[in-house]
Amino acid sequence: MTRRITMLATALALGLAGPALAADPLKVRWGVSVNQSLSHAIAPMLELDEAIQVRHGIDFETVDFAGNFQACMALAISGEIDGCQTGPTIGMNAIAQGADLKAVIQMIGQILEITFASEDVAASGVATDAPMAARIAALKGKVIAGPGPGTSPWMVMEQLLSTVGLTMDDIIYQPVTDLAAMNAGLAAGRLDAAIWSVGGLSPAQADGTGQVWISLARGDVPEMSSLPNVATFARSAWVADNTELLRRVQAGFVDVLAALRADPLGYAAAYKARYLEAIPQATWERDLLQTLPAYFADMEGGCEGWDFWVDRLNVSAEADAERARCAAAFVALRP
Repeated sequence: MTRRITMLATALALGLAGPALAADPLKVRWGVSVNQSLSHAIAPMLELDEAIQVRHGIDFETVDFAGNFQACMALAISGEIDGCQTGPTIGMNAIAQGADLKAVIQMIGQILEITFASEDVAASGVATDAPMAARIAALKGKVIAGPGPGTSPWMVMEQLLSTVGLTMDDIIYQPVTDLAAMNAGLAAGRLDAAIWSVGGLSPAQADGTGQVWISLARGDVPEMSSLPNVATFARSAWVADNTELLRRVQAGFVDVLAALRADPLGYAAAYKARYLEAIPQATWERDLLQTLPAYFADMEGGCEGWDFWVDRLNVSAEADAERARCAAAFVALRP
């Protein structure tokens, strides 16, 4: 009730009238794999911006799974949350396994980066600005942490290694989704490297125990930059019954992105204070400004990048991923 009163007050202060005031806003509980990631940040930013919520007649709440994407997908499938915003291959795998899901809202292209422990950088004899092939080859035999098989970080790693004749068997890959554990592992020397989206490994980068080795966000691998990094999956019946709500959420995301691009540091200050307060300002500014170009302006995306992941899944997965093709599984919301 308090939130509803606050939203009404916001609407009155903004001089809004009509449907947004005439009826209760449409409520949505939006699962997010990890709010503490710039890949996913548009959703928690919308949650923090009541004016944009009022503008589109929604009451938007995120449910932060802090990296536990398995739980996020499980609750989306069961209907305990309305949807799960996660890496696209997570939902594609679920669809391939028989889950009755649809996908909406491709949010951002690739901003994955590999962070190398600083001691390993020095020992490798390879500079952080060396040719890409040399940086990839230097990963051979290293202990590297990141999301496990079937995820987009795993597939990106697999693809990068293949360009220099290596496979996942040539590294020691440890499936980890706990960002605190990854940063601590780099600092303690338990990990040689880790792969995550921009921002997740900023603590290690900021304290000097890790260095950015390969970054898709800054264009190190141009052919991968437009591949979707985040989408939202929900039960097919719920998507069919809530198209109007989803269009409002998408429009809210578009407005958040416009506000963020107009004033990146000012608009994102509330998000940083909530989720990334400990990150030094210089690191935060670098990460945010590097990420901004990767967001899809229409919050929709397209089929070419989507089906790249389906093709990769068909090569590596036991189940047939054809059910997850864009034409069958992705619901476009924009007219």
